[in-house]
Amino acid sequence: MPDPLFSLSGAFGTGPNRELELRAQLAQDPADIAAARELADLLAQQGRAAEAIDLLERALDRCPDDQKARATLAALLLHSGNFERALKQFKQLRPPLRTSFETQTSEAGALGMLGRHAEQVEIYRKLLRQHPNDPRLWERLGNALKYLGRTAEAVRAFQRSVKIDASYGEGWWALANVKTFRFGADDVTAMRKALAGTAHPLHTAQLNYALGKALEDQGEFEESFRHYAEGNRIKATEFSPEQMTTARLTDYVDSAIATFDAALLSRASRTGDDGNHPIFVVGLQRSGSTLVEQILASHSSIEGLAEPDAMLHVWTDLESAAAKSGKTVWKTIGDLTPAGLDAIAAEYLQRIAPFRKERCPFFVDKRPANWMYVGLIRLVLPNAKIVDARRHPMASGFSNFKQCYAGNAFPFSYNLSSIGRYYAEYVRLMRHFDALQPGAIHHVLNEELIEDPEGQIRRLLDYVGVPFEPACLEFHRTKRAVTTASAEQVRTPLNRQGVDQWRNFDPWLGELRDALGPTLSDWDEIPR
Repeated sequence: MPDPLFSLSGAFGTGPNRELELRAQLAQDPADIAAARELADLLAQQGRAAEAIDLLERALDRCPDDQKARATLAALLLHSGNFERALKQFKQLRPPLRTSFETQTSEAGALGMLGRHAEQVEIYRKLLRQHPNDPRLWERLGNALKYLGRTAEAVRAFQRSVKIDASYGEGWWALANVKTFRFGADDVTAMRKALAGTAHPLHTAQLNYALGKALEDQGEFEESFRHYAEGNRIKATEFSPEQMTTARLTDYVDSAIATFDAALLSRASRTGDDGNHPIFVVGLQRSGSTLVEQILASHSSIEGLAEPDAMLHVWTDLESAAAKSGKTVWKTIGDLTPAGLDAIAAEYLQRIAPFRKERCPFFVDKRPANWMYVGLIRLVLPNAKIVDARRHPMASGFSNFKQCYAGNAFPFSYNLSSIGRYYAEYVRLMRHFDALQPGAIHHVLNEELIEDPEGQIRRLLDYVGVPFEPACLEFHRTKRAVTTASAEQVRTPLNRQGVDQWRNFDPWLGELRDALGPTLSDWDEIPR
């Protein structure tokens, strides 16, 4: 995620009385920009970002020169996923705000979320001329270069970050996250020394993940697993017990199955917008979704986007609307009129528009967690294609356990049991839609794709509705930004290297195996 610009909490008083006072003040004097800023801050603290954004936009119409209000608006837009609109606000700031470190790093973060990594690189290089000994800037420059496929330059940037600060766990993990990179003996020694000397929880976790990767590459599997497990233990402390459990996910899947029944889905008979053809690639993280996206994006009629969160924001907006009306989101969905369905589809297409650059007939929205919104997708975007990228649950499950995700993403992934239960719930929901609408979802099993690439790619393209093109077989030659942990892997030809890696750790994966239950034996039972 992008860097924060300014804190939006704790600056002013809170509570309903203060909100009423500020609204009364603005009713009396709509041009009181200080009151508008304070009220926007208060709304943001309450999770009412959309109201805060609307308030500040109206205030800036009256007082366009207020730089504090514009900076706050940029921050709100950034954290609400409105990256294009945030960039427009950044560009209207004046020095010193426009040229501040915080503004420039936030702008670079927004550009990265839109897949504009070359512009990101320019900003980071400019900042590094002013701050050459900032390890964070070197690490972020490295990530932008990695996404552009400039792996050797990325590695040098990551190495520079840990040379400046050997305890900077983010830099070591960034190196480990270059899946084709191999640590040397000196690196392992330096990481062990740094681990013994740092007390920073996140850096400690990241150093453990990086050491786990280094020791795995050396064949020291038992010690490697201990470091992976310790990294996960530390990361798990960032989340509440409620966030770590999958009990709520089970309830969610139960509700989704009950809501999206045959009667409701039969209403998805609208023709939709023939000028927009989304292809959603869903599944569990680390299951080959980036590979599927890269194959599709190698076709002349298909554009691959940066990993957008447009559908997540659509769902969040739907939940907010439901809460305001005093209904559950499931009741709200069931009550949607044709006009309501069209409005949600329009919101999605509006949110996805800033990510589209090539304007191909088709585009790929590759966000694995969108499997949770398959029912909504089928309802509001009936022409959309949905591709389920699936991999052996032990392989994808352990691959998640080895991954230190940025920020607060995927809390389920820091515990083997919760990974297993998450996988089982995902498969359960996919099977519901397979039963109701056979053929609506196309499944790509990673192992079958590796064994029979041309056959599986032809089936995939037939499902999408485009003719076969040889470039899809040569996907590793396609030049485009790739923003996931698989960035280097999809730039190499298909191979079996990662298929059975999890077996080296089989003695320590009992919790994952037990949590999967019957799904372990029937995960690959899909419509043929």
